[in-house]
Amino acid sequence: MKVAIIQTSSTPDFQENFDFVKEQLEKAKIEGASMAIMPECVMCWAKSDVTRQNAKTLNEWQASLSTLINDYHLCTVWGGLQILENGKIFNTTLVFSDKGELISKYEKTHLFQLFLKDKITVDETETYEFGRTGPVTFEINGLKIGLSICYDIRFPELYLKYTGVDAIICTAAFTKKTGRAHWETLLRARAIENQCYMLAAGQCGINKLNGIQTWGHSMIIDSWGKIIANAEKEPGIIIAEIDKEKIDSDRELLPALKNKKLL
Repeated sequence: MKVAIIQTSSTPDFQENFDFVKEQLEKAKIEGASMAIMPECVMCWAKSDVTRQNAKTLNEWQASLSTLINDYHLCTVWGGLQILENGKIFNTTLVFSDKGELISKYEKTHLFQLFLKDKITVDETETYEFGRTGPVTFEINGLKIGLSICYDIRFPELYLKYTGVDAIICTAAFTKKTGRAHWETLLRARAIENQCYMLAAGQCGINKLNGIQTWGHSMIIDSWGKIIANAEKEPGIIIAEIDKEKIDSDRELLPALKNKKLL
């Protein structure tokens, strides 16, 4: 199955983000992808007050994205949408089937905090509530896929809940500072320990309102920990194939999942 990852440099402007994603979905369709994955905060990347102003209910998000969800007949994964519920906002990934049906919903389990003296401070708890869904999976073309968002990647306890899946998605807006130091290492570790593909979609560029620099480097990593596609630093799209036989072969060669004793 071919998978497309769309790397964006999203803004607070919904229409600007919409138009860019539309272009990339057209490319994904032409290239024969079955699934397209967008990064965290794909439709609104802004500071806390603007994020709150642009939050929508689940039904409102579905309505505003309906043409992108339905027109390309792709499974689409929308990272980090700001979903409003009873006055609270949840950082949420929504997955729609190629028929436009909502098939999965994951709320970010771990909220990011980064405190630097005399520099930009990031504290997601100022905007979001902690997620309530816990680990979530969905199936497409016979493959089982788990969901996670950004800061989750630092917590292997969550990923242990995905033991046995074929791939795990991580939608993200990793900062440049933490991304340079840890992004690739953490992604490859999660792929290796679960012997599955990691499908990581990240923001790149600089946030227009709060000045935060994001790392980009969206990646597709196979079940041996090998990077098979890397978007580097610019907006765009990467496409690679998930190979079920590759997963099975790696697990047969090195049966780490079967050998696991501490559960």
